Amino acid sequence: MIDINVIGQRVTVKSADIVAESVKYLKVRFAFSEDWSDYSKTAIFKGKDGSAYQVLLSGEDDVLFVPFEVIKAPFFKVAVLGELGDSRITTDETVIKVIESGVEEGDIPAEPTPDIYAQIVALSENAVETANSVRADADSGLLKGDKGDKGDKGDKGDKGDKGERGLTGKAAGFGPPDTIVQSLPEGSEPIVRVMATGSDAYKIFTFGFGIPKGDKGDKGDQGIQGMQGIQGAKGEKGDKGETGPQGLQGIQGEKGDKGDTGEVSLDFANNTFAPVIKKTASGELVSINDISSLEQTLEVKASTDNNVDLTTVHVKTAGKNLIDVGYNCEMATGYENNGLKFTVNDDNSITINGTAKSEAYPIIAYYMQEVGKTYTISGNLNASIDTYHLYTSYRRSDNTIIYPDTSLNGKVTFRPEKSLFISLRLKVKKGVVMDNVTIYPQIEVGNTATEYEKYCGATYIPAADGTVEGVKSIAPQMNIFTDTSGVNITCEYNADTKKYIDNKFAELQAAIVSTGGNV
Repeated sequence: MIDINVIGQRVTVKSADIVAESVKYLKVRFAFSEDWSDYSKTAIFKGKDGSAYQVLLSGEDDVLFVPFEVIKAPFFKVAVLGELGDSRITTDETVIKVIESGVEEGDIPAEPTPDIYAQIVALSENAVETANSVRADADSGLLKGDKGDKGDKGDKGDKGDKGERGLTGKAAGFGPPDTIVQSLPEGSEPIVRVMATGSDAYKIFTFGFGIPKGDKGDKGDQGIQGMQGIQGAKGEKGDKGETGPQGLQGIQGEKGDKGDTGEVSLDFANNTFAPVIKKTASGELVSINDISSLEQTLEVKASTDNNVDLTTVHVKTAGKNLIDVGYNCEMATGYENNGLKFTVNDDNSITINGTAKSEAYPIIAYYMQEVGKTYTISGNLNASIDTYHLYTSYRRSDNTIIYPDTSLNGKVTFRPEKSLFISLRLKVKKGVVMDNVTIYPQIEVGNTATEYEKYCGATYIPAADGTVEGVKSIAPQMNIFTDTSGVNITCEYNADTKKYIDNKFAELQAAIVSTGGNV
């Protein structure tokens, strides 16, 4: 048994001499300092050849077997990674010395240590616990957990007063749920299926999860010889052959120099340990609401059927708020127009002072409208048709131009019928006095005006083939668009597994309600 203490980000080891070539014998016991409480933990083992194996610490006593692949002379290394929400703890590596065994490599049959993907697939088989949450009480809607172990018999209490007779309860509407987990070929789309069987009085839901395999890794070293097969039928005895000479034992090689300590980088940890599902989204405006909270570099590509030089296109990213005040227009700190002075504040709000000499229509910013999406403008609660309000425009399929504005309740929702790169403007009526008036311009995808969020994002230039390098993720909601109508964006990203499954359950609940069922 190897004892390892993890105090903060330092790893120290206390162990006896370790002999090479043991399989499912050598264990390591981790002891963590208090700041590791509540974190999910992954042990990282590295062999002398640099090969790495990750093992999830899921036991209550933090004890696990050392992967036999790394138990080779003269050493192997150990580090630990902890995650809690968007918080992460990493450690340094500690070196554990290993001495040669008396057994030749290849004489020890063993199943390979499961990789991190296989461990996650095994854990996902417990998804029935998530499915049990659908088994809500048909009337009260309360969640009912699995029945616990029978407790010790308590002391006999005093006899209580006789209670009133209760009402007859309704028949249960759901049977015990089940789950099926399937490994899909590399590159497949993840699948969540829900199948219902049984009568309305005893409906049973079966949840099927299809999880694609990751990209094929580099060819590994030749494995240890497999287990001996079943002995065949005894053949006829052959003639005794001549005894051959015994071979000479090979010379042991010199001990190599100690290698440099490796690093567990942020990108490596995000791409290796995050509980994510790969997804792809595309459109002239890509709106993502299930992106992983862990920072990642996205695979983004621009394309078009038009004769457009993609190196002249600007690719914009944004959080919930699409409005980057001053983008592609003259709005800036100290900008003056028609008797009015506009000051852009640090939070991207705009403070206005002055008296409008005539009707003013300054441009706040440009953004992309995509056909089929719904947008909501908000940000000036005191607006009216007689003073000032934000407005934009869009085209119907017959090219009629519509001008939705926020003169009613300071917000408006609209749905364009053509895709356009278009402006958001502020209209101020002639003679209106703007005395330190502050507006908070916001356009978001959806039909609800939510709390104002300062624009956060960046601008990128594609290569000639449309590839956009270095695009960083924005969570929990992200939008990607360009400044050129007719240019399509395709984005591959890591989706948050919990959000992905929650969205699928929401779709299931909506489908059940639409058919007259209860959830």
